[in-house]
Amino acid sequence: MRGKRKTRCFPFLLGIGACALAAFGFGCLNRVERFSVAADETEPQIGRMELEQTDALGNKVTVPVEYDGEKYILKDMLRNIFVYDASSARSQAEIENNDFPIYTSEDGVFEDGMAISIYSNIIRAYDFYTAENVGMDFPGVNGRNDDIPNNIADNPNEMPFFIYVHFNGGGMRFNAAYSALTTRYASVMVVGDGSLNNPNNDLYMQGTACDVIAHEYMHGITNAVARLAQSGDPGAINEAVSDIFGALIEGHDPSEDDFWLMGEDCAARGNAMRSVKDPKQGGTKGAETINDKQICQHRWHNQNCDYGGVHYNSTIISHLQYTAYSVAPEYFTRERMAKLWFRTVQTLSSDSTFQDFANKFRAAAIALSFDQEAIDAIDYSLFVNGFQNTGAFHRVSFMGDDGKLISDVIVKHGEAAVAPEAPEKAPTEGYRYIFEGWDKAFDIVTQDLVVRAIYREEARLYRVEFMDAQGNVFKQQENVSYPDLSAVKSTDNITPPEKASTVQYDYVFDHWETYLSEAEGRVTITPIYTQKLRQYNIVYSYQGREYYSTTRDYGILELIDVPEGCLGWYIDKDCTIAASGRMLDHDLTIYGKAEHDFTGLIIAVFCVGVAVLAGGAVVAVVVYKKKHKKRF
Repeated sequence: MRGKRKTRCFPFLLGIGACALAAFGFGCLNRVERFSVAADETEPQIGRMELEQTDALGNKVTVPVEYDGEKYILKDMLRNIFVYDASSARSQAEIENNDFPIYTSEDGVFEDGMAISIYSNIIRAYDFYTAENVGMDFPGVNGRNDDIPNNIADNPNEMPFFIYVHFNGGGMRFNAAYSALTTRYASVMVVGDGSLNNPNNDLYMQGTACDVIAHEYMHGITNAVARLAQSGDPGAINEAVSDIFGALIEGHDPSEDDFWLMGEDCAARGNAMRSVKDPKQGGTKGAETINDKQICQHRWHNQNCDYGGVHYNSTIISHLQYTAYSVAPEYFTRERMAKLWFRTVQTLSSDSTFQDFANKFRAAAIALSFDQEAIDAIDYSLFVNGFQNTGAFHRVSFMGDDGKLISDVIVKHGEAAVAPEAPEKAPTEGYRYIFEGWDKAFDIVTQDLVVRAIYREEARLYRVEFMDAQGNVFKQQENVSYPDLSAVKSTDNITPPEKASTVQYDYVFDHWETYLSEAEGRVTITPIYTQKLRQYNIVYSYQGREYYSTTRDYGILELIDVPEGCLGWYIDKDCTIAASGRMLDHDLTIYGKAEHDFTGLIIAVFCVGVAVLAGGAVVAVVVYKKKHKKRF
């Protein structure tokens, strides 16, 4: 098997990671017999047997092996599957031109868990494709090729399937790929480790992923059946077909979100690599409708532009199935989907376009005698995903009167559209809007329609209240229509109410302030005042007469200078309570205290003098005045 070799086709890059192992549930090969080595046997039986092994996730799985009398070999002659260790391979040319060691074990225990994971997943895929209830009318499952020798062409099951584990070539280290090597007349799958021990990378142990491995296996089936080109529309169709079959073989129920996720369990950063349900999500976001189709800007469909966007655009095709399922889930079981998609693949050619697939997808459902409800669901999916309208469905767009879309409704030809819940139009302060209906009929839809909501305008009613300075209503009017508010709100003939002064402030009317409450249906008109510090009168009294008077603002009392001979200012006549530092919060008389007060003495002398004169005696009264320094 040495010599110059030629590769017939390029690998299909999946770009997704690992997923959880799950039982599929379709029938497997009934002819597979199980053998085990009995505890009391000294020599195991030569030939094929099945042994329990531990995969990369620590799960116990049973896989077929061959025993040659000296060692156990990781191969299945019944299915023609062989597993090799390619840890030293750096390119697919090395795979083509070199022989790598097949996995063997002297004691029947294979230590390489990744090899066991990939091997068991390949077997699950093989058994799925040969299960009678899948309905695949195809004699071989290991990648039939027209150029192989006649004896193999007569029985494609004899074509071997070589699996190369731990491939370490460039970007493929983080991926898996299928190719057909015609020089060896074999199908080949290479699987890299990804970030085997680093769960923080995008692809983590993808060899353990059933949908990843099944995806690549389906590339071999599609290559044998339809020979789809590996770029542009055919390449994207190829990727979509592999995604759907990867999901089917992985085994989740379609009602579970995980069914529609590709590589959800190995995308360690918390995101599946692709989502069929919601293509805009996932690690490699994809197109949802044919209108989102990505056009490669490179001249050649090469790896730099994903071979014409085969992975990005693949969700345009795979999303058709989710859309149809969402409409009629009871008609799209896993078994029916498998038959539908394989029947469609059988009708494709190497240059099939997206529209070709859409037409043949629908035709396959009819050929398989799918229920009319299922056909209608497929028509619906084709329509909403942007494919050429067959006239089976129409779009009714319900719009608000502002031109904004309320909802789109897809309606079967001749049937009635179901309008959305009557939309509310936000009221303004002056008007409320009452929904009255739609501007055109949609009870029998025969074409696409744009239907607009109609509203009746109704003036809002208010209660107008004039408030006094204390916040009490002194005048009001009920049920005033919004257009009449301006007249009712007029304050031209209303005398502003007074606001009582406080010790500190006087209040002067400034203007009326209007507040309209839409929620309460109320207009309040309130007087607004300017506050001014209140002023008080001050009279200064000195030596029994008014010395000075003034007016001052409320606050700390500020005193004038004392006159000559005055000892200070006081707030009582007896001059015992000092005025300094007092609050000016009322009218006030302030008294000055003199150095000596002769008033009483003069009166006494006067009285004595009068008394003496009345008695005929003369008394001389001498008054001495002591000099004092002036005090300021």
